Amino acid sequence: MTIRRRSRAGICGKFWPEALCLPKMFPRRSSICTRKMFSEWPIRSFWTVCFCFTARKTVRRKRPFEHPGDATGEIMSVSFQETALPFVEERYTSFVHPSGLRVFLSRKDFHSSYALLTVDFGSLYEKSLVNGSPLSLPDGIAHFLEHKMFDNPDGEDVFLKFSRLGASANAYTGTDRTCYFFSASENIEESLEVMMKSLFSPYFTKANVKKEKGIILQELKMYLDDPGETISRALMRAMYEKSRLREDICGSISSVKSISDRELFEAHNTFYLPSNMILSLCGHFDPDRVLAILDRTLPQTLFTRPEKKPLEDPLPPQCRKRSDRVYADITTPVVAIGIKGTPQNALSEDRLKRFNAMSVLASALFSSWGELVTGLTKDNLIPSDPSYEVVHTGAFSHILFSADTYEPKELIGRFDRLAEKISRQGISEEAFQRGKKVLYADYLSEFNSAEGIASLLASDALEGIDTAKSTESILALRKEEVECLAKDLLTNSRICRVTVWPLGEKSKHPQKGA
Repeated sequence: MTIRRRSRAGICGKFWPEALCLPKMFPRRSSICTRKMFSEWPIRSFWTVCFCFTARKTVRRKRPFEHPGDATGEIMSVSFQETALPFVEERYTSFVHPSGLRVFLSRKDFHSSYALLTVDFGSLYEKSLVNGSPLSLPDGIAHFLEHKMFDNPDGEDVFLKFSRLGASANAYTGTDRTCYFFSASENIEESLEVMMKSLFSPYFTKANVKKEKGIILQELKMYLDDPGETISRALMRAMYEKSRLREDICGSISSVKSISDRELFEAHNTFYLPSNMILSLCGHFDPDRVLAILDRTLPQTLFTRPEKKPLEDPLPPQCRKRSDRVYADITTPVVAIGIKGTPQNALSEDRLKRFNAMSVLASALFSSWGELVTGLTKDNLIPSDPSYEVVHTGAFSHILFSADTYEPKELIGRFDRLAEKISRQGISEEAFQRGKKVLYADYLSEFNSAEGIASLLASDALEGIDTAKSTESILALRKEEVECLAKDLLTNSRICRVTVWPLGEKSKHPQKGA
C-alpha cells in the first residue's frame, strides 16, 4: 500500500512504505492529511493548455457586523468569487467572512460531502515569534488542544452529536497545521454548525485537562514503542539540529504532564482565530446557507491574522549528521535517506516552482521506474517498493526516502553513486518528462474525491497559491531548473543516511556508523 500525503506546497508526494508509516495513518497523529491514492500511472494527453476565469457576486448582509473600533453599525458586504478550472471541469466559490475566515466551496454531486477546517497552527509553532513577541508553549499543546476541542460545557462529546447526524468526524495535528473534518451524506449543514460551534466554544477545566492527560500519555507511549515512529524520529534528529521537527508531535511525557488549562486558553486565543483558519467544503453545500451558518457561529469581531515564525528559523542548510544507525523492533533492515532543502519565504509562485523541481528530482532518484529502484528490484535487494515524500514550505524543506532492504550498505552505495551522477551530468530527457507526468497525474488525482478537492483548496490557500497556477507551474518547468536544483541539493552536507537494524543485530554493531 502506498500512502500519499499532500504537502503545503501544492502537489501530492509519496511517503513511507506501510511498515514505516503506521503512526501517520492515525488521523490524530498524522503530520499532514493521509489518503490512499493510486500509484504512478502514465497519462497520454498531457500537454494541454489550462485556463481559468473568475466572476464576482456581492451579497449584502442582513444585519450589522461589529468591526473593532467601528461602532457605526454599517452594513458589511461579502463578495462571492466564482473560479472555474475548465481543464479539469471544476469550479469553486470563495469568500472571506467579515470575521476573517477564508472559505472555499466546491459544489459537487458526490455521494458524501466533506468539510475541512484548517487551523494554521501545529507543533512547529509551539515555540515561535508571534507578532514580534516570543511565545513559548509546552511541547505537544497543539495536539492536546485538538483533543480538547471536542469537549462541550454541556458534558456531551461532540462526536456523539456528529454520530446522531450520520456524520463521520475526526481531526489530526501536524507540524504546521491542525485540521478538523467530517464527511456526511445527510444533515451536512447541521454537522457544519456543530463543528464550527465546538471550535469557538473552548471548554477547559483543571478536571477535564487532567483526564485528557491520561488518554494522551497512553497514545504517546504507543507511538514511542512503534518502530515506524522510531525510524522517522531518527531521520529527523539526524537532519535537524534544534528544530521542533525532531520531536514527537504529541510532545514528551513530561511536557504533556505540564500542560494546564491556562496554557490551553492562551494557545486557543492566540491561534484559533477565524483569520488564522481556512474552511474548505466539497459536496452539496450552498454558499448562502454556509454564510448564514457562519454568521450564527463565528465571533462577531474582525480578527487580524497573527504573524508567526518558529524560533529555530532560519534553519541551517546542512544536515546535523551525514549518517546514523538506530535499532528498532523490525525484521528487515531499513534505509532512510533525507535530502535537506532550503525553506523559501519568497512569493508562493516561486515556492511552488521550486517544489515542482524537487518533485521531479525525487522521481528521478527514487521512483519505481528509476535507475536506483529498478536495479535494486532486479538484484532482489529490496522486498517491496520504496516510498518517498517531498515537502517544501516557508518553514522547512526536504525529500525523504525509505526502503526495506537486505543489503543496507549496497543500497546506500548505489544511491550515492546515482546522486553524484545526476549532480554532475543532470537527468535524462526521458526521466524529466516522465517525472513531470507523474507530478501532473498526482495533481489531477486530487479531483477524484470530495476530500481531495477540499484538501487541495485548503493547502493552496494556506500557502497563498492560486490553484489554477499549479498546472501552469508544472507545464512551465524546464529540465535546466531541475538540474540546477540537483547541483544545490545533492551535496554530501545536505544528505543524511540512517540505517535501521533489527534489535537482534545490536550486539553485532559495537560502534555507531551507517
